Amino acid sequence: MQISNDFMSGGCNPVYKGMAWTGDLVAYACHSQIYLTRFSDRKVLVTLPAHAKRVQSLIIIQQEKTTFLLSVGAEGNLVVYKNE
Repeated sequence: MQISNDFMSGGCNPVYKGMAWTGDLVAYACHSQIYLTRFSDRKVLVTLPAHAKRVQSLIIIQQEKTTFLLSVGAEGNLVVYKNE
């Protein structure tokens, strides 16, 4: 048996910085997770288990060929994701 994910959705947290984007990549907070979406086809690429409580803020930083995604949760933790 083969299983494929044709559609995934989640509501964005109602916080001021609950979404961040760069180019075709959109990251948005969905409760304690982060959904990474490719805007061109609106496909969720991956969900990241980010925090124990609600994600409060997201930012994407690009430096040359490296992309960083930073998130802050309601519990006060900062998580840094790196993609090269």
